[in-house]
Amino acid sequence: MAEHSIRVVTSLSSPLHKWSLALAAVNDPAVLCGVRGPIYPPGPARRCIDGKVMLRLSIDSEGIVRKIEIDQSSGNRQLDDAAISAAATWRFTPARSNGVPGDSIMLFPISYAPPSCGARQGS
Repeated sequence: MAEHSIRVVTSLSSPLHKWSLALAAVNDPAVLCGVRGPIYPPGPARRCIDGKVMLRLSIDSEGIVRKIEIDQSSGNRQLDDAAISAAATWRFTPARSNGVPGDSIMLFPISYAPPSCGARQGS
């Protein structure tokens, strides 16, 4: 797992839209508390398959991940599944609006690059 950039996102169809807009405009987004990266599945690692999964995480006011969706697939189901399994165990310091913890939605990229492989072999 190479990167952990996080940003608050909103969707007009989301029930959290107004809350997320407030968070993005004036307050603190949720922060990951100690990451436990996904396990690189042995099959893709052996075949030098790399990829990037973009997860959409719904986090509640207690910092618990309540919903995980794949916003963008890596193109490999095993990589996607490993990312989802890892994210299901994560805990966050919840987002805050005016000092009050609240629900939030964020995008979280997870990149897989087998260390023993040279140039990219495809995903």
